Amino acid sequence: MQMKYFDFVNYHVTERDSLHDKLHVHNDSYEIMQITEGEGFFVIGGTPYPIIPGAIYLTNAVHLHCSRPKETAPYVRSKLAVNAPYLDRVLEVLGLSHVLSSLFGSHGGSCIPLPPHIAEHVDRGFKMMYDSYAEKTPETNARIMVELLDILLLCYSHVPKEHTDKQKGTSLIARTINYINLNISSELTIDSIARDNFVSKYYLCRVFKKTLGVSIMKYILSQRLALAKEQLVNTETRCSDIAMLTGFSSFSYFCRTFKQQEGVSPSQYRVLHKKQ
Repeated sequence: MQMKYFDFVNYHVTERDSLHDKLHVHNDSYEIMQITEGEGFFVIGGTPYPIIPGAIYLTNAVHLHCSRPKETAPYVRSKLAVNAPYLDRVLEVLGLSHVLSSLFGSHGGSCIPLPPHIAEHVDRGFKMMYDSYAEKTPETNARIMVELLDILLLCYSHVPKEHTDKQKGTSLIARTINYINLNISSELTIDSIARDNFVSKYYLCRVFKKTLGVSIMKYILSQRLALAKEQLVNTETRCSDIAMLTGFSSFSYFCRTFKQQEGVSPSQYRVLHKKQ
């Protein structure tokens, strides 16, 4: 049976994977992860959240994210990726679209700390989803969705009363990410970003790389490619216009860079993913 709506469901994964310390997106998928053991940071939309055992980390389909666990500590997590349009439709039918917007709509996602007894309940839910995914019966998608809805509603009910926007707004990294997002279609330079944040470019580059594990210019390129892929799949905008909207200096540079990163041209990527 082909799993149409869930890209993967994992339970208590312990080994490191190739995406650690690498900012990435899951095309057209929401990712929900519970970290049960570990130390370090989980970066969502440019904001580093501390790894808290039992907490849930939620990321949307278009914002860059990555895990940065300490190499010296165990790192155990359960996670799944669900097709974003599918989950959008399900929650819209149930009148729960506000839950999605609260958990995924701001800053690319969120981190929800949970009380120990709730964290244990969520852990059991991930185990049930993992077992259902492995069975691959006609009821698999429904069983996973029931457990997932329970987890999302628990997360929604435990969103901190005091929103963390104020803390994020004072973060140099958050301000830098916000500046990049607002000016993604324009020419972006380290000098202009540092000037907007009233810091030296050397200090900004050092802090950014230390926090996110990637240089500012590499982050900008990754974000532009992520936005371009979203436009290619979800709109009929011409490839040349997408190159301009996402800030590439020329259409030829856009095509060349896109093929280097994705292995196919922008037009080929559009055809392949629209078929899916």
